[in-house]
Amino acid sequence: MCFWCLNALFLAETSKLNVPKLLLPYTTAAKVNFTLEAEEGCYKWQSSRVAAVLVEPVFVNGTPCSRSAVVSAFSTQPSRLASGIVAEEMVTGQVLRCSVVVDVICSIEIVSTTRELYLDDSPLELSVRALDQEGNTFSSLAGLTFQWSAVKDPETEAAPDSPDRVRFVWFADAEYSPPEYILNMEAEGKQGDLVLVSGLRSGPARLRVQIDEPGYKKVSAATVRLLILENILLSPPQDLYLLVGAHAYYRVWRRQQGRDTDVRLPSPEFRLQLQGQLVSEVGDPEQPVATIEQESVRVTAVQPGQASLVLHYSNIHMQAASQLPNCTIFVVEASFLSDVCCFCFFSSSQNIKIVHEIPVEYFDRLLSTENGSCFHVRTLQPGATAVRATLVSVTAQNGSVLSLSPPISHLQEVHIYSPIVMIPKVLAFPWQPNNGVYRYQIQVEGGSGNFTWSSSNLSVSTVTVKGAVLAGLELGTSVIRARDSQNPTHHGETTVYVLRPGFMQLAPQQADVVLGGTLDLPFTVLGLREPLGQEPLPFTDCSLLRLHLHPDRKGVFTLLHGRLHPGPEFCSGFRLEAVSPGHVLLTASSLPEQEPFSASATIATYGPLQPLVLEALVTPGSDQVLLFEGGPRPWILVPSRFYTELCPDSEQEGVRIVQLGQPEVQKNQHGYRVTCTSLGEEWLTFRIGNLPGVLNPHPAAEAVQVKLVCALPASLALSPLLQEPVPSQPCPILQHHRQTVPISSSRETVLELAAFDQHRTKFDNFSSLLIEWSSSNQTLLSLPAERGLETELRADEKGQLKMHGLQVFEPQRRTGSCTVTASFMSYRHGASDTSAGSAREPFHRDVSLPPTSASLELLLVKDVLLQQKSMTLFNHRDVLENLTLTQGSGHFLVRVVDREVVEVTMLEAKNIVQVSPLKPGSSLLYVYDLCLKSSEPAGVALHVSDISDFELEFIHNMEVNQPTPLNVRVLDSSRLPFHSRYFGLMELRVRTASSIVTVE
Repeated sequence: MCFWCLNALFLAETSKLNVPKLLLPYTTAAKVNFTLEAEEGCYKWQSSRVAAVLVEPVFVNGTPCSRSAVVSAFSTQPSRLASGIVAEEMVTGQVLRCSVVVDVICSIEIVSTTRELYLDDSPLELSVRALDQEGNTFSSLAGLTFQWSAVKDPETEAAPDSPDRVRFVWFADAEYSPPEYILNMEAEGKQGDLVLVSGLRSGPARLRVQIDEPGYKKVSAATVRLLILENILLSPPQDLYLLVGAHAYYRVWRRQQGRDTDVRLPSPEFRLQLQGQLVSEVGDPEQPVATIEQESVRVTAVQPGQASLVLHYSNIHMQAASQLPNCTIFVVEASFLSDVCCFCFFSSSQNIKIVHEIPVEYFDRLLSTENGSCFHVRTLQPGATAVRATLVSVTAQNGSVLSLSPPISHLQEVHIYSPIVMIPKVLAFPWQPNNGVYRYQIQVEGGSGNFTWSSSNLSVSTVTVKGAVLAGLELGTSVIRARDSQNPTHHGETTVYVLRPGFMQLAPQQADVVLGGTLDLPFTVLGLREPLGQEPLPFTDCSLLRLHLHPDRKGVFTLLHGRLHPGPEFCSGFRLEAVSPGHVLLTASSLPEQEPFSASATIATYGPLQPLVLEALVTPGSDQVLLFEGGPRPWILVPSRFYTELCPDSEQEGVRIVQLGQPEVQKNQHGYRVTCTSLGEEWLTFRIGNLPGVLNPHPAAEAVQVKLVCALPASLALSPLLQEPVPSQPCPILQHHRQTVPISSSRETVLELAAFDQHRTKFDNFSSLLIEWSSSNQTLLSLPAERGLETELRADEKGQLKMHGLQVFEPQRRTGSCTVTASFMSYRHGASDTSAGSAREPFHRDVSLPPTSASLELLLVKDVLLQQKSMTLFNHRDVLENLTLTQGSGHFLVRVVDREVVEVTMLEAKNIVQVSPLKPGSSLLYVYDLCLKSSEPAGVALHVSDISDFELEFIHNMEVNQPTPLNVRVLDSSRLPFHSRYFGLMELRVRTASSIVTVE
């Protein structure tokens, strides 16, 4: 631990800041930052003048340790302010200080590494240096906005187009890494204190920069004069070693947009001169080292020494160039050539003899010079190899052959690359007024992998260093070239066209789509080439092309935001969402100010395909109607190509399928009657769609599967069919599966028969079974001879239609108990279909069935009765009346029309309804029998009333001292007397008007 402390103390004491003083500019809009950094330790940062300078620590990987801080000028007044930054080490307490001054920028300068810029070369980086009033340089300008521009050079009156000789390049499109704040400013479309400049045409150019901040409008702009030079090359470019008497031919090349062209000499633009001729000690100072013949550009070695061969510009403005093409010519004796061997193989001298070693597996020699200095070969395969050349002799001017001993030899490595192939070969983009810029990334195959890019017409298209083509603003043609950095003559080309759109085609890949889905509608636009009459050219990308889209019916599709990305067969497209079923004719057309063109296509939507029956269970010989709805509709243009089919997945003939039509199926439904012919499971697949055609080459197709199970019934179940008056209150007897079920003794009873397999799954159809019915007491319940088992399709809780067998029984208006039994022993020989009037083929399979039956004990009862039809209740909280229910099943539901008048309580164990008054008024009370079919409710009218009047009945002539009866009647609101049992709650008092009569 002590060693760690000493080590930390040592590091902290030797730690330093990266700068001792800072000068930051005053600004009102942008915030100029500078990062202070310490070498070691963890520091706490403070500013002595927070109103002028703000310091924010930068923590390392989310820890509380900070070794750097961002210092920002935060002054609010344009005057010189000073502050101090103190960094205190958190462990040792060591203090590091930095002085910060905030001042106003008085002048700016442009700083560059060179003032010469070559065409087709890497861009030049220019930066701004700002100075205060005393000439001090500001430490940082990060975040300040500048306005860079190319202006006319007043020194070159003959060059009015000097602003067009350079262009500014975004760092994002270059292969250089600027500070992060520069990339952020470029993303906002701003320029900072650092820019890249690339040359477009040769000549002088002047650049101007000005601070684009509100507080610095009066600061003078800075300018710099650049010289844009062509790439002029000498061939051979390297220093030349010649033997006395030998000669060499020179050529001048101009490299423009990646292509080398020969400059014929003599030329009005250039001239070659031999300068600085130095004769060796043994030479003749009166004679030149070498001579040059201007017509043939041949240099002849005269005597040992050296001379400089310099290419001069004839233009006076270009003579200021410091890097003129030049080379040095050394004239030497042969004894000094042992170390110089690379040139001889490529020399153009005719008086030398060179032998070579060229691998035949890589090169096929086509032509060669007599002296062996030049070979015309064809490469056979890519790879790396080596070529060796040996200079064996030189022929003097007198014809004598001078052999070299030892001979001069050189081994040259050669890399052979595959041809450069650019994909695609042709790019085409549409042009329209106020057009956007298209961007396309060219793919390159072959070559070394490192390329330089160029464009033959920068007004039509430009290309970044990464091969991204930008075009679309100007009409015209341009050629994009990618040259191999290892060999500039090895290149590939892509032609870029920017044309007016003239034709259009809508090509939906799929013309119908399900509701809620999206449909892609690609389109192809062709451009018009000039002169007219040439074949139109399909555009590579037209996603920015503005078009009108008009449907003949609204509400079928909605247009989604955005366009489709270009594909191999189309340049863009629309994306639509299906919102309602139907079809629509969609027309896309050009804008009014453009050349007229349009295209139309028919598209459609359909509902989702779904089966109404997912799984069906039937007995052998029975059938099931399978219904499907939704799915693709017949194609409106060619409805004959529409198809539907239902096929079993297995090859066994276990089912028989018959397609149904109207009126058996509804509109937009597809129905099939499937008959079970053998036991087992069968998966059936329903397919629907349209066959492919010219107008709909990729139609939608849907498929869905359903399961049909053909099995033997294992059990039967009987239950009465009730018409429940209140769906929320079913018969409790059926819910608890009690053995005895009450039925009406006065109305027909319908018993429902259901069949189940061994898994207690209910059969959907069992009409092929022969059912026998019996009643244990014909005097109570009998089976009508003319009415057999009827079938009815009814939806279950899942919405699937199930067959229900219904049998009617007639009661004899007597009460009592009776047992009904249903049993089957065999199949019908000609089972009828579930639909009336249709017949099926008999089931011929020999299937044995175990005897199966179901019984139900029935209790025949009369309808429920109430003791009275109406009742008047005295409006008092202690009044409670009982209504006794007689007859019926014993399971009732009580409903009151107006619950604010009376309160009702049902005592189920005693079949008593208790009624108590709430307020004066009238209401109706109904009692429903939950377990009797079509039972009319028993009702009673309830009246709640206060005392309305009184009636007294007595003998008007009474005998003295003899009692006489007095009858009192209390009347309700209907002037009917209340029952006497309410008198105790009324607190009645009889008073006499005279003392001659007393009331006891």
